[in-house]
Amino acid sequence: MLFRSGAQIPTALAVASLLRQGGVNTMLYTEPNGPKQKLQYADRMGIPYVVLIGEREMAAGQVTVKNMQTGRSVTMPAQSVLAIVAQ
Repeated sequence: MLFRSGAQIPTALAVASLLRQGGVNTMLYTEPNGPKQKLQYADRMGIPYVVLIGEREMAAGQVTVKNMQTGRSVTMPAQSVLAIVAQ
């Protein structure tokens, strides 16, 4: 799970908790690197999905889920993430 600033930490923790309760291994990337480096790390680690929480997502109460194999991204309510990631 990637986020840009400390303001997104509460949302990131809530989504991580939701995913973990659903049986999905979840990692929060807290290093201050840019999104490109964070996505490259996820790709190197073989992580199939990345949840992105940026300023726009925060304002809308949503998150963006990126499928690392296809490169497709979809923005959705944070509560809906488990349905996509647990597939």
